[in-house]
Amino acid sequence: MAVAESIDFDRGLITEQEIEQAVAKRVSPTRPGDSHALSSRKLFMRFAIRWLRSMGRLEEPADERRLAKQVDAFAQHMRDQRGLSPVTVATHCERLAWLFDGLRPPPAALKEVSLADLDAFIATMHAKGWARTSLAALAHSLRSFFRYAEGQGWCASGLAAAIDSPRLYTRERLPEGPAWQDVQRLIASARGDNSVDIRDHAILLLLSLYGFRRGEVAALRLDDLDWVGEVICVTRPKQRIIQRYPLLPVVGEAIIRYLRDRRRCFHPQIFLAVDAPIRPLSAASISAMVRMRLKAVGIDLPSRGAHCLRHACASHLLAAGFTLKQIGDHLGHRSVNSTLSYTKIDLNGLRKVADLDLEGLLLDKIRRMSPTTLADFWGSRRTRVGTKRRILSTMILSSIVSSYIAHKRALGCRFGTEGNLLKAFTKTVGDGPITEIEPSSILAFIAGKGPPTEYWTKKYHVLTGLYRFAFARHLVSALPLPKRIPQITGPAFAPYIYSGAELRRLLNAVPAACAGRWRRLPHLAPFALRRGPADQ
Repeated sequence: MAVAESIDFDRGLITEQEIEQAVAKRVSPTRPGDSHALSSRKLFMRFAIRWLRSMGRLEEPADERRLAKQVDAFAQHMRDQRGLSPVTVATHCERLAWLFDGLRPPPAALKEVSLADLDAFIATMHAKGWARTSLAALAHSLRSFFRYAEGQGWCASGLAAAIDSPRLYTRERLPEGPAWQDVQRLIASARGDNSVDIRDHAILLLLSLYGFRRGEVAALRLDDLDWVGEVICVTRPKQRIIQRYPLLPVVGEAIIRYLRDRRRCFHPQIFLAVDAPIRPLSAASISAMVRMRLKAVGIDLPSRGAHCLRHACASHLLAAGFTLKQIGDHLGHRSVNSTLSYTKIDLNGLRKVADLDLEGLLLDKIRRMSPTTLADFWGSRRTRVGTKRRILSTMILSSIVSSYIAHKRALGCRFGTEGNLLKAFTKTVGDGPITEIEPSSILAFIAGKGPPTEYWTKKYHVLTGLYRFAFARHLVSALPLPKRIPQITGPAFAPYIYSGAELRRLLNAVPAACAGRWRRLPHLAPFALRRGPADQ
């Protein structure tokens, strides 16, 4: 209403420029760069546009999004055919908008987008500090869109398959959450009497005790609370089900206190902004609140968003003796595999594993297949790709190797050993056009001297990645690599298992003030393996 006083409704439809002028009169920064005034201006703009659109008085601007028709068709496909959630659809479309807005010159059609443009876009995101997980999600969105575009005939075939993404390892990271004592300090820091503390105290209890996601807390409505049955219902966006929990007294009292304190309004959501314009809290604002309060109490974590309290809840339940199935049901996981990450921080269970005595266990013989000679292996050499591809340009091997190394490092890979292998390959076969390299030279570099070893496999996979990179960019017509790799022959490895007495003697022989690599010896598990007989 404050903005409506500055708008002339007698002129017909209202443009966004007129709304912006009216908002500028209502909100003016006290000093240049005032972030609070700028954010308030954006909020007033958003709500004024929604209000005028609902009344039919807004002059809709022309859709200036690049390739908007294709993106909208893809969004409808994800929504109607694949059944993806609105949040997932919006995330994919947002990433595509970043791509098309950053292309120079702007493409008039999707066929003008090349693989080099996609590689440059991913490299730009990596330069901005994106982690490997974020780059992998970005590559997945691009791959999904261009796979759909290929089916519609909008772009060249094979573009989606050539989009590379960083390698992610299953459960490679530890669940990073604060200790439960720190969680209690965090909740205690929001026990003030002002409106912000009252609201934040209820949110922190929901995040910590129930392990709700930030979006689930932001989506809570007044209808989700059953005060008579003392039940709280939460909608799981991934499972697309409604899960019921008993309403803990401390949580119920915190919510009642907040509802009595908040302003009267018609929003069905529970948690609203304190300052005008009154609106439901977003998931991002909940993470920002948790991050600010963690910093205020001096809790330093690699990730200080709302999700770290979910990890803290799971760790607390695990330490209390609950099973992984019970914890997964409490957190709303679709699969037990999502809960397995917490076994890496189960100290009680890990101590039981470390106390196992493996001295009496028998070792099974390592079965090896019959050795395969190199002559038999190279007998009938084939390429992995049956059809040949037209070569668009001829490049020197060293240039392709440099581009490939830069591409992998842009995806977050260190690529140190692999880069050295490729440089050695260039030095061995000669720095000439990649199309003139003979397959025999490639195979001789891979085979080396003597029987195949584990290093043989390493060279094979590195060169496979290089030639796939070149093949996707029309620099080679086929992959001159074998279809299968030889069996690695050699003496069977017989592991030695330390007994408990031997390990105790070994650890007691290490002085407490030792330096260098020997400091790692006290961390050996009782089932450590080594080659050869035990030292007496």
